[in-house]
Amino acid sequence: MGTKIRIITGVFLILGMLLWTVAPAMAGPTWMEGTVTDGPTKGQFRYLGVDNVRFTLSSQATIYERTTDGTGISQQDPLDFERIRVGQNVLILHQGIRIFQIIVLP
Repeated sequence: MGTKIRIITGVFLILGMLLWTVAPAMAGPTWMEGTVTDGPTKGQFRYLGVDNVRFTLSSQATIYERTTDGTGISQQDPLDFERIRVGQNVLILHQGIRIFQIIVLP
């Protein structure tokens, strides 16, 4: 009887550890604010460095520039990838190293 309990406990411990290590990778996209540290590069894929991390843009990624008027009202307008510059503050929606949306902040 004691052996069965040890085996069942061991199986549950292994499953728990597996879930603990795999669950973060299965998480959905998250928002991150940072500074562009490596300008946009194009080739076979589009890359952008944010806070010294090199991200790859999804083929469906959308890019916007947020502007704020004197009254504090903000709006977002589409922006070309090539117009992103080193030193700009950005908000990115990413999962791992893949970017799905970029908002260039004022």
